Amino acid sequence: MSKRVFIGLNNIANVGLSLKSGFEDLGIIADFYTTEKILHKYDYSEKLNVKINRINQNFDIIFSPDECGGYFIEKYITYYFPVEDIGGEKPIIQTATKIKSLRIVHAPSNEQYKGSKHIYDAIDNLKNRYEFEFIKLQNLSKDDLIEEILKCDLVIDQMLVGFYGILTVEAMLLSKPVVCYIKDDIWSKIEKDCPIYNANPDNLVNVLEKILQNPSELIKRGEVSRNYALDYHSPKRLPKKCWKF
Repeated sequence: MSKRVFIGLNNIANVGLSLKSGFEDLGIIADFYTTEKILHKYDYSEKLNVKINRINQNFDIIFSPDECGGYFIEKYITYYFPVEDIGGEKPIIQTATKIKSLRIVHAPSNEQYKGSKHIYDAIDNLKNRYEFEFIKLQNLSKDDLIEEILKCDLVIDQMLVGFYGILTVEAMLLSKPVVCYIKDDIWSKIEKDCPIYNANPDNLVNVLEKILQNPSELIKRGEVSRNYALDYHSPKRLPKKCWKF
């Protein structure tokens, strides 16, 4: 049995191999196509809906990067981009009850894209009323970034994009709760199971304030976050979910 699988990112070598192996475990031969591989076939100057319609018509299973997921045909789409487990069998978990103040990190690859200004404004609003440490992480190697995330209690990802990306998934795999903005049409589909603190520029202060008032909640939220990431983002588990379609 052969299925045509579209993965909407170029840099997926390791994840693609894991996905392929997962499909083969189910007896499915998966032919993979990425954006780079089909550029010659699809005119990328066309409007978004035309491109997406062509992808919908030509592929059996679609892995969509981030916010594009909401535009594909629902019965074919998984909204979750797969990421290899970086936490190991027993990820390090720093509990909020054992430290003097919470350690909150923000790791913007692009401050404008991530809406970092809104995050900094919210932090400034709260820092005189609550005791916590806020750290901006930039220009770090992957290993150093993971090490810093392991030492934190909460990750704030982005406030403008409308869906979560690989940083959020990696943080959840490390048992770290995440705050980020997920737009309503997607949130309505994942809210039941998703442990992310959904916030936007208008309510970010209130969301963070509730977290700062109840830090012990972060322990359980971190555990649930890791389980969610493993369930929805593991390349070995996703083929079984796709097969249900």
